[in-house]
Amino acid sequence: MGKIIWICVGAVIVWAGTILLMHRIQTKKIKKLEDDYREKQRVQQKLREEYSVKVQNKQAKIAALQSQINPHFLFNTLNVISGMARLEEAQTTEKMILALSSLFRYNLKTPEQFVLLAKELNVAADYMYLQQMRFGERIRYELDCKARQELVMVPAFTFQPLVENAIIHGIAPKEEGGSIRIVVRQKENRLRIAIGDDGIGMTEEQLKNRLKTTDAGHGGIGLGNVYRRITAMYPDGDFEICSKKDAGTVIVIDIPCREETGDMT
Repeated sequence: MGKIIWICVGAVIVWAGTILLMHRIQTKKIKKLEDDYREKQRVQQKLREEYSVKVQNKQAKIAALQSQINPHFLFNTLNVISGMARLEEAQTTEKMILALSSLFRYNLKTPEQFVLLAKELNVAADYMYLQQMRFGERIRYELDCKARQELVMVPAFTFQPLVENAIIHGIAPKEEGGSIRIVVRQKENRLRIAIGDDGIGMTEEQLKNRLKTTDAGHGGIGLGNVYRRITAMYPDGDFEICSKKDAGTVIVIDIPCREETGDMT
């Protein structure tokens, strides 16, 4: 009788072991399926993000080309006018033409996805100079940059559209005008950019609507376009907008700091 009991116990143990083994095998299969599914989702998400970046970059270039005349004719004409202004000692006119020429050249002849920070800041400065000549003392501009401008790479068509947005929607509607300030800080492997204005600001609803659009209001690239491009290009980046009605707006971009290596694609 005892022998039969031990045989039964042994059979139960073998059966339980078989069940446990089968459970483990099934668990591993399920885990592998889950891992494969997550990997597939990750790859698809990456492909979607890469496609989104390409679309946003294309939209940026299309927007810049919307009012394009023949670029060679445009640059040649601007050079001729600049030369005439120099001969006539019209220094302000010459400087304005050079600034305008620089903006056109950048918009029409920048195929790169990334450019030097110095280049982006120069384009923003040229744009602000032209706007200051237009609005006079109504617009003030300040740049505070503590980063390696000649080495750090940033997405093309970033600063000028945001500055343009600040002027069109923030400063211009304000009778007494206002100020725009750009602050750039490089800390270890991060780059932090802040673009602020003391214009009329936005309500939360206005901000949501602005982010949905791709147009700056006058044929420009637009806040929404820049927002979508930055968030798509940098999954570990941050793009924050703080705005208060009748107080102003501050845009803060925090992205990984990339320096020129000769292989920025």
